[in-house]
Amino acid sequence: MKAASLTDRIGFKRFLLEWLFASGWRKNHPNAARTSPGKRVLIVDDDAVVRLVTSRVLQHKGYEVMTAADCSEAIAAIGERRPDIILLDLSFPADIASGGGISWDGLDLMFWLRRLKNARGARFIIITNNGSQQCLESALAAGVVGFFQKPINHERLVELIDRQLKPGSGEVSRHLNSSLKI
Repeated sequence: MKAASLTDRIGFKRFLLEWLFASGWRKNHPNAARTSPGKRVLIVDDDAVVRLVTSRVLQHKGYEVMTAADCSEAIAAIGERRPDIILLDLSFPADIASGGGISWDGLDLMFWLRRLKNARGARFIIITNNGSQQCLESALAAGVVGFFQKPINHERLVELIDRQLKPGSGEVSRHLNSSLKI
């Protein structure tokens, strides 16, 4: 009961962030050092908890992880290093710093990123709160290799990423979260 009162006072997301850092997860985690070329993942999501938890899970599995909170950060990250897999949220808040213009959605960003030299050949996996049939069909038609509804099943996500990054793996493997039916 004490843990519930703690999360009520500081909020679940903050509790989770503090717990992850208190539990010893660091960027220099011993398992994170075992990354190898061809195992780089970019996570693009405006939710800090999703970015943190997913990046820690992937780092623990040996992946090099980059993160971005919005479209401009994603473009900058790809300019610095080439990702092999891009995990992409579908909805982003309007960019208030730039005048609050029309906000991009994840598919718009995906089409933009595919034109960048460092993103050519990268595979896209959607991670979203929107699990509608229309959203799923649009993402699959756009050529994503996976679609995960939040909360993300990290075990299945890692399995999909592992399959996609196997040498000679050219096939498209569409993973749908078990809560989604086609």
